[in-house]
Amino acid sequence: MAFEIRIVNDDGTGVPGIRVAIAFEGFTRGMAEARTDADGCARFDGHKEGGIKVFLDGRERGHHRYRDGVSITLPR
Repeated sequence: MAFEIRIVNDDGTGVPGIRVAIAFEGFTRGMAEARTDADGCARFDGHKEGGIKVFLDGRERGHHRYRDGVSITLPR
């Protein structure tokens, strides 16, 4: 199971080097963190489908749901 979170500028280009942290819904699911690559994508592998709270460089960016193979796109 894998999904991506893509961070984009106003013009739709990816933003590299953003720290993306996710907090999984549920008491025992924990957190994960990754940095965006040159295309603005942070990839997360090995997590069951469900809800997450997303943080970009420490700032909360809302609740989202993900599933295998899906890309969530957020503005910087």
